[in-house]
Amino acid sequence: MLTIFKKTLYTNRIFVLVISLITLLFILMYVGLYPSVKEQADQFSKLLESYPKSMLEIFGIENQLSFTVLENFVTIELFSFLWPILVVVLGTSLGMKLFAGEIDKGTMEILLALPLSRARIFLGKYCAGIVILVIYTGTSIYGIPFIAWLFKIDFMLANYAYLFASSLLFALAIYSLAIMFSTMFSESSKGIMLTVGIVLMMYVLNVLSTLKASLENLQYLSFFHYYNASAALSSKELPWETILVFGLVIIIAGVLAGVIFQRRDIAL
Repeated sequence: MLTIFKKTLYTNRIFVLVISLITLLFILMYVGLYPSVKEQADQFSKLLESYPKSMLEIFGIENQLSFTVLENFVTIELFSFLWPILVVVLGTSLGMKLFAGEIDKGTMEILLALPLSRARIFLGKYCAGIVILVIYTGTSIYGIPFIAWLFKIDFMLANYAYLFASSLLFALAIYSLAIMFSTMFSESSKGIMLTVGIVLMMYVLNVLSTLKASLENLQYLSFFHYYNASAALSSKELPWETILVFGLVIIIAGVLAGVIFQRRDIAL
């Protein structure tokens, strides 16, 4: 199991490094721009206040309209849209590579020929993916206060622990869904379509819930309702609903993935 774990980390090192560097470049850009934005904080706040409330609710920024603190700015610019997209790309791609990708390429046959149980192979790969997401999430979250420190910009370090926890739960939920579909299919494309399709559907449901009162309950079917970066970073909030929903998805999808991988026929 440990060998599979290490090999999975090593094989995916370049992919994770590239997406981490891309994220850090965005953070560098936004943090570098912040001093100029702060000087015009009142104008930006008034501009945001002129937007429809439903639009602000879609991005979860209806209560963080002031740019007088760095945390509000990076929430709006980075974590309301861009970071979730990068996590969906990372979690889905990683999940597909670990199982469906190996089956598709024929390399899974080599792994199954080793004197290791399927359970050990699954746990080695699955746990390696979790570590990769922890590294990426930690780098992208705590890269903000580090770069802010370099630019001598004030920041609230304690708040980032809440954002890290919320973001990691969101990332692991996406990853676990991808792993579940990855163990179901022998072609990565099918798993990607299902995972991304479900995430897009959730995003649409979250948008629809803000447009009409009668559709308000649709928000509870969306990950984007439970992932509230602005509340986590600006107000140090991590609601129990977020922990419960994402925790259940991670556990259920992960267990189902393990059972499916154990029982499915893979031609040797």
